[in-house]
Amino acid sequence: MAAASPDLLIVTDDVALGETLGGKLQQWGARVWRHDPREGQALLTRAVDVILVDVRHQAEAMLRGLASIRDAMPCAETVLINNSENINASMAGMRAGASDELTVPFDMEALRRKMAEAFRRSRARKARKHRHPLVTAFEDAMSAAAFAESGEFETAREMLSASDPEGNSGSAEGEKQEEGFLNSNASKR
Repeated sequence: MAAASPDLLIVTDDVALGETLGGKLQQWGARVWRHDPREGQALLTRAVDVILVDVRHQAEAMLRGLASIRDAMPCAETVLINNSENINASMAGMRAGASDELTVPFDMEALRRKMAEAFRRSRARKARKHRHPLVTAFEDAMSAAAFAESGEFETAREMLSASDPEGNSGSAEGEKQEEGFLNSNASKR
C-alpha cells in the first residue's frame, strides 16, 4: 500500500511566496492547499498535518485566524513564517499554538527540515491518543515540565489541562508518510 502524502496548508497574503512554497512542497510529495486571508474566513474543512502561517505583514490578523485554525485542526502543527525584526509576532504565535518558525530569508533545506519535523510531531500527536493513558500523562507532564523550567508557566499549565480532542491513529501509516517526505530529494532547488 502506497503511503499517503502529508497534507499542508499555507496561509499567506503573499501570492508569490504561497506559490513558491506550495510548488516546492508538492515536489517533495506533499499535498498543499493555500489560503489568502484577504479572500474571507472560509478555510479548508479537511484536517491537515502542518499549517504554515505567514505573519510578516498582517501579524495581528494572522494570529487571530490562527486560533480558529487551531480549534478546527487541533492535531495540526503550526509553523510561522516571520521576519527577524518581528519578535512580538513570534512570541504571540507561539502562545497561540505555533510550534516552530521559519525566519525569512530561509533556504529550501531549512523549509524541508522544518516541515519534516512538524509532520513528525503532528503524526505523534495523532497517535498519542491510542497509547496507554499513563504513558500519555507522563509524556504530557514531562513536556510541561520543560516549559515550566524555561519560565513558561502558563504554557505548562495549558499543556497539562489540555486533551487531544482528535482521535486519529496512524502511527505506522504516519511513519511511512514521514519517511517519504523526509527522504525526498531536497537538493532540487
